[in-house]
Amino acid sequence: MTSRPQPSRDTASTTKRVTVTAACENCRKRKQKCSAERPKNVECVYETIASETHGKAVKRKHTELEARHREYEDFIKLLHTAPETEVATLLQQLRAGATIDTLLTRMQSAELLTQLSLVPETRYRYVLPVTATMPALLDNPLNPYINTLVYELTLNQLKQGEDVQDDPTEQTLEHQPFLTPYHAARVLAPNLRSTRASMWTSITSNDALVHHLLELYFLHEYPMVSCLHVDLFLADMKSGRREYCSPLLVNAVLASASHGYHQNAKRSHVWDASNITYRFTVEAKRLLEMEREQDSLTTIQALLILGIDCNRNAIDKVGWNYFAQAVVMARRMGLMSALHHVTDSDERLAKAKTGWAVFTWQSMMCYHIQKPSLCMSPPVERLPSEGAAPTFYGEVSLTFPLPNRLWSMHHGITFRAFAQLYEIVNELNIASYSRGPQRTAIPADEATIFHDRLAAWLLSLPEPLLARNICFPVHLQLHMFFYNVLISFLEPLVEQPFTGLLFSDGASADRNLPSYIVAHARACINTLLRLYFLRHGFAAMDTTVMQFFNLAGFDALQELELLDGLASPEHAEVHLSTVVLCAKGLCDQGRNFYLAEVVYRIFRSSMQPEHVQLLHESIDVEAESMREGLSAEHIRAEYPIKVISFADDPSQWRISELIATRMAMSVESTDRGDVSG
Repeated sequence: MTSRPQPSRDTASTTKRVTVTAACENCRKRKQKCSAERPKNVECVYETIASETHGKAVKRKHTELEARHREYEDFIKLLHTAPETEVATLLQQLRAGATIDTLLTRMQSAELLTQLSLVPETRYRYVLPVTATMPALLDNPLNPYINTLVYELTLNQLKQGEDVQDDPTEQTLEHQPFLTPYHAARVLAPNLRSTRASMWTSITSNDALVHHLLELYFLHEYPMVSCLHVDLFLADMKSGRREYCSPLLVNAVLASASHGYHQNAKRSHVWDASNITYRFTVEAKRLLEMEREQDSLTTIQALLILGIDCNRNAIDKVGWNYFAQAVVMARRMGLMSALHHVTDSDERLAKAKTGWAVFTWQSMMCYHIQKPSLCMSPPVERLPSEGAAPTFYGEVSLTFPLPNRLWSMHHGITFRAFAQLYEIVNELNIASYSRGPQRTAIPADEATIFHDRLAAWLLSLPEPLLARNICFPVHLQLHMFFYNVLISFLEPLVEQPFTGLLFSDGASADRNLPSYIVAHARACINTLLRLYFLRHGFAAMDTTVMQFFNLAGFDALQELELLDGLASPEHAEVHLSTVVLCAKGLCDQGRNFYLAEVVYRIFRSSMQPEHVQLLHESIDVEAESMREGLSAEHIRAEYPIKVISFADDPSQWRISELIATRMAMSVESTDRGDVSG
């Protein structure tokens, strides 16, 4: 029996059918097979992009038509509501060739500039408690943070006794961010006020509210190691695309921003169902459950935002799980690996920034909550140089009242500086856990290496982030984080507290002693906290500044207890004013998020009655009396208070343990009272 001859391998390969993504329009009309080749010399009509199926093309066109339809609706609404003179100008520009999108953007910008003239009171009104001036021990020209523009200009403003903006000069206009509280700034970003709430959240259809919350987010939350890219996020939010924006991410952002929405009186009570913060959070968590199994950049970004939100709401045990999930998903998506294979520029920068945000936030959380690092190394894709920072990271512009001049937030170089700092901190954290399951002090030789690396980092900061030039809250905190880290790993090496002069002329061997470095770091944090308050106050939402109220406040309380009335007037002034200042900061931030409220209650209970009386001179006592008591059922926090150095055991100082102990003591005291009564 003869077998049928088999076709040769070459023949088989030539007859194999080529998979066609989408046929050209002529072949579709004739219902014939199409090679999908796109000739160069013959006119060829396609309804799709080269890599696109017809289904995807229809979906893309539908999204584009919806966006165009919304623009026409907005334009018609504008014609109905705008003054006649503006309508005539709009129609004239339209006939001259301007697009609808361009006209809408111009009108929105003009409306914003009009609103900028109706701003909150911005004149100088923040007075330091206990002593209205900088304490003498800190007010030394050799203190690196006394010789700064923000202090010099603020001090000059205070001496004048009136707002220099009432009679602006060329100098005051040039230094406006140094003379105006940060919360008076407005955010200018493309598409920020062009989004439709109903497209992204079921919680509200109020576009004005959503625009305001987005502005709060980009003003107060975005500056600190943002996990999303402002330009890509807002562009997709406006167009309806879901590559760099999603309902999950939008609801997470709005939940985060609502902590700074002062019209929401109970914004820190995230368990209250009548609270808009609660509603956005619940909706974000519902959407997360639906999307948890589907890896995406927006899901990772939402996990980070929800994790940060849990931390500030005193449930960091829940937040820890979100951070861990973000790290695992980032690895699955290859964000921690090289990205040279990603050819789309937007996709590459979004993946790179998200990968570094995951790494930096896990480093920050592991270090401050005192847990082993989740990442052993940073992303392979390195951060771009300073020159590429605005494009890569997504820059945000600010404008302050009168005149309407744009100022950069310097988000790109700030993100880069934080990432580089916490790359060192991550290695430091790994070293501290290398000898067992608990964090321990590192040897002196290792400590010297880490100190030198951190010192080099400080010296390498770009011009806007140098001590002389910082004024925005996030930049002041960048320096405070640096000193916080120094204290934590060098304090175990201090044999005797430093008693010499902190700010003195000339080189001295003392400056290489851990005792000097730690004392100097504490003095710098104390100075920076006062600069922060003098310029910006403590009422506006700031999640991370609470770390320094905790550090400096409990440290000052301890110093007052140790000195027990034996301190010199100068030292007593510094410590007492620090205690009251940090208590006020915790009190103010406690209205924004619950963790600060919990720490405030613990801190205030540790203060002497006369110190509490001084605090009452700086806060609203009537509002204070209306604050509700702590509820253990709302607290799941491992955040440690009073823990400063690697040598400290955090277990007894974790908030959940402290609250449980206090509750037990309260019950025991009540029982004794019942028996005796």
